[in-house]
Amino acid sequence: MPNLAPAHTRSRNAGFQPAVPVSNLPSSLAPVALSAWVTGLDVRRRVLIALGEAAAPQPARLLRGISRSDLFDANGIGREVLVVLDAARKHQPVVVGLLESEDEPETSAAHTPAAPKEAVLLEALAELVLKCGASSITLRRDGKIVLRGTHLLSRSSGPIRIKGGHVEIN
Repeated sequence: MPNLAPAHTRSRNAGFQPAVPVSNLPSSLAPVALSAWVTGLDVRRRVLIALGEAAAPQPARLLRGISRSDLFDANGIGREVLVVLDAARKHQPVVVGLLESEDEPETSAAHTPAAPKEAVLLEALAELVLKCGASSITLRRDGKIVLRGTHLLSRSSGPIRIKGGHVEIN
């Protein structure tokens, strides 16, 4: 029988055997896999999914290794995902994988570079952060923009203008 112990306990409990084999679980606790559609992210950046066409969006957890950016196609439309219901957490959905549509080529659209667009609009209610390593750009609702990094470089083939009600340098 496979070792079904949580990963953090396996080394301590190498001979672990579950008290109840999965095949003997009551049907209310047996794992169920469903397909769902990603509808967006809420203000806390939780993934929202709909389990049916008329279903209200609800938050779902992500299996480690699935990125939020993988959940949307090149046009920003939510993808179809495989979901299991976590009986230990009041049947909260957990996204465990992405489903390929029948008309999607074998290479995933998530790995195909998107065609350049005239403009891209990203919106957030309170704060939008672009982060890469030690650098970030933060846009806040009150109009404040914060640039952070270990080095800041500004290059221009024309003039660089700094305008503001008050400009401080060092």
